[in-house]
Amino acid sequence: MVLLKEYRITNNCTVEEYQIAQLYAVAKMSLSETNNGEGVEVLKNEPYTNSTGSVRSILPESVLQIHEEAWNGYPHCKTVVTNPFMKNKFKVITESMHLPDRGQSENALNLSPENIKIRKVDHIDITKDEDIEKKSYKKEEDPKLFNSKKTGRGPLIGPNWRDTCEPAMTCYKVVTAEFIWFGLQGTIESLIHKTMRQLMIELHRRLYAETDIWYGMTMADLRQLELEATKELDSNPFMKNKFKVITESMHLPDRGQTENALNLSPENIKIRKVDHIDITKDEDIEKKSYKKEEDPKLFNSKKTGRGPLIGPNWRDTCEPAMTCYKVVTAEFIWFGLQGTIESLIHKTMRQLMIELHRRLYAETDIWYGMTMADLRQLELEATKELDSKIKVSSKQPE
Repeated sequence: MVLLKEYRITNNCTVEEYQIAQLYAVAKMSLSETNNGEGVEVLKNEPYTNSTGSVRSILPESVLQIHEEAWNGYPHCKTVVTNPFMKNKFKVITESMHLPDRGQSENALNLSPENIKIRKVDHIDITKDEDIEKKSYKKEEDPKLFNSKKTGRGPLIGPNWRDTCEPAMTCYKVVTAEFIWFGLQGTIESLIHKTMRQLMIELHRRLYAETDIWYGMTMADLRQLELEATKELDSNPFMKNKFKVITESMHLPDRGQTENALNLSPENIKIRKVDHIDITKDEDIEKKSYKKEEDPKLFNSKKTGRGPLIGPNWRDTCEPAMTCYKVVTAEFIWFGLQGTIESLIHKTMRQLMIELHRRLYAETDIWYGMTMADLRQLELEATKELDSKIKVSSKQPE
């Protein structure tokens, strides 16, 4: 099932002002992040007048290419992000409506009764510092501290500011995330929403804090700024090779004490972070992923007599023992997303490693004694089965 959420962001401005403010904030954010070594390449940027949209290829031309189609008919906007390699298995749809209210419209985007039942509503309060990652907090962008000299608006103080500020408008965003990939769907769809929520909060805090810059600008001023931003972004040398995840592994007959199993350079040794994972720790497993039958503290192999793995020192005493060393390098150069996505990549991979190795150990009595020929045959059968399931899951209702 796809994950559908409706975000409501109330702002201290009018609907007409918000159009200017948003365009300004996005353009300035693009330039700011590009100057930090990140960015996007803008191939086409224009308002739409019919059913066609503007398309931007954002990642390198490879199987990792991302296509974004955007229809901007303000106050109603729609963005569809797809991947040509995954075809119907990956899609993120964001549909927005901007209304002169305080977030009380219950169906601003005319959702079907079926979608209303499964949607989750999140009325974001941009003044809540706890919703901001510590490294992203900026005092000059705190709505509780900002006061506009041009308009007299702000600061936004107290839990009820959305009910009392003048003027007020709300940006309604319905985000549908779909990522059909065995073992990853729930995790990635949740990460997409978590990342987009963080970006919405950061963007709208910046938008408000820059009121005295964009207030009074015309659409002609904004179009000129967009042209300048596009020129700057397209000339940025960091446009290519923006996404890369490299995993290098070494498997040794030891207990994790080898300090440089993969011959890292002195420079990489200095910046690396070592994480010696203990597969018996239930607290490292998401509650929904915990399976009693895969718990190493409970499993005992009938074929080998190994297990259960009990106590904090089991890695020092179990026989036999080996260690899988994995050096993972994640690089995702995209304005406003780099740190967040790189952290999420590591978090997701760590979770997958733990789940995989718990399952591997719990299935000792299945794989123990298998030959490589047995494994190759199993791989062929699994590939065929998975392909058929993915095709069925990807079918669109008529």
